[in-house]
Amino acid sequence: DWVSVVNFLQAMTNGVEFESFTHEQCTAIRMIIQSHLRPDTDSTDVEATISLLDKSGLNPWRAISE
Repeated sequence: DWVSVVNFLQAMTNGVEFESFTHEQCTAIRMIIQSHLRPDTDSTDVEATISLLDKSGLNPWRAISE
């Protein structure tokens, strides 16, 4: 499931200038990488990734909604 976490991060950041991210959004991305991207990643981590992105104002479904 770590691939799902990477896919969400990749799709959400594709074509976005990193300088435009807010402090809260950068913190969410850092938390996802540090806490939810590891060899034993499971569906709980994927759900947490979606939640963190959404709460920070980033659209986790950006790749399929545009």
